[in-house]
Amino acid sequence: MQEKKQTKRLVYILLLSNSVGSQTVEGFLRNYFGFKNDFLGVVALVNVAFPIVFALFFPISIKMFSFQRR
Repeated sequence: MQEKKQTKRLVYILLLSNSVGSQTVEGFLRNYFGFKNDFLGVVALVNVAFPIVFALFFPISIKMFSFQRR
């Protein structure tokens, strides 16, 4: 039953989007989902910082773990 509702909703969205025609993808995402580009810089910073922090944390943790100590 849930799948039927999702299919009907998708068909409705597709039909509605064809009738609009002049709306851009950015406009559709902003209106329908509420997506905005306000935090684009923060997202870019986090996407760059996370691998760097992980790359620094991993070798330090492996050194501290020390498999050879008895």
